[in-house]
Amino acid sequence: MIETLYSFYIGIGLSQQVTSILTSVTALFTIIFIGITLHKILNKLFFKQFNKFIKKQYPEISKVIVKVSLLQRFLMFIVPLILLFDLPLLFGDPASNPEILSVVSSLDKMLSLYVLFLLGVLITTLINAAEHIYNQYPVSKTWPIRSYVQFFKIFNFLIFGILLVANFLNKSPATFFTGLGAAMAVIMLVFKDSILSFVASIQLASSRMMKEGDWIEIPGKDISGTVIEMSLNTIKIQNFDKTISTIPPYYVTTNVVKNWQGMFDFGARRIKKHITIDSDTVLFLDEKRLGELQKIPLLAEHIKKNKADFLKSQMTNLGIFRHYAETLLEEDNRFSKEGVMFMVRIIQQHYVGGIPLEIYAYTKNTNWKMHEHIQAEFIEALVANMPKFGLKLLQHS
Repeated sequence: MIETLYSFYIGIGLSQQVTSILTSVTALFTIIFIGITLHKILNKLFFKQFNKFIKKQYPEISKVIVKVSLLQRFLMFIVPLILLFDLPLLFGDPASNPEILSVVSSLDKMLSLYVLFLLGVLITTLINAAEHIYNQYPVSKTWPIRSYVQFFKIFNFLIFGILLVANFLNKSPATFFTGLGAAMAVIMLVFKDSILSFVASIQLASSRMMKEGDWIEIPGKDISGTVIEMSLNTIKIQNFDKTISTIPPYYVTTNVVKNWQGMFDFGARRIKKHITIDSDTVLFLDEKRLGELQKIPLLAEHIKKNKADFLKSQMTNLGIFRHYAETLLEEDNRFSKEGVMFMVRIIQQHYVGGIPLEIYAYTKNTNWKMHEHIQAEFIEALVANMPKFGLKLLQHS
């Protein structure tokens, strides 16, 4: 081909230098045209049929292939590889054509660099495809690999960056890798956060401290919300006010972070609220008061059995009210009784003249809204029944 073109341009009266350039350019564009044509033919006849087969046999994998454009990445190799392998065929022995020797050498180097670059892109695409396939399995929720994927992408970028530079400068890659050891101090300084985050990501994954979808809270940082993304360099939390907070992974492993996921896994959510009783309304029980309280269904049997003891031990209306509140908790199916503590107790005094009565229990419903409604209804019921016991809430002046 090259000899035919060369003879044609010489035959129309062009100089030898112009003939060499035009011959090289014409041959190059001819091969590019052949490569593009073959690209389209293969895409239509082979890759489309292959894609249909994959879509039919493995629909989930087919979605991933389309999403990461995997087939297109393979097709990109066709033109440069044809050019690379056909250069000797087209141009013959460069030594016999000194005029085009530099052109052939330049084309060969550019094509080699381009193929090497495409190989790096293909490996990155395969890593992306592996991540997408992995994310289709339930295990990805408890063991995310996004941090590892990003690390391998960075590693791939560094390796192929060195190979491209070495190829361009006609140097051995071993020279650059040897020099890389001396530059490790600088690299560690530049990529300090990435290295710390990578190590932290391994700790998070291996210890299962948290995963995407967990509700976490960072005291003192005004961060409380759901983890929506965990990557090599960042953990994104969507707060309940719909703002987004971003923190590095190593912050989680070196600071106090509260993960509420254990509450959801356990299936119970704690109530720890108190009401303040007016101490002036706390009185010893007498026959008359006990008779009135015995009319309350939840207390009838208890008072009947222990009436004498109550009078003897000087039981107060607050004491019998605590028993009533605990019985109310025990009878209410909305509260969990297995593996948890529930009680109504007196805690440290906050206000002069007031006795804080704390309700400590767990609701079976962990949904935030339902949990709040249950505890509100329970406290409202207690407050509404306080007059029956002769008790009042403390009123602050």
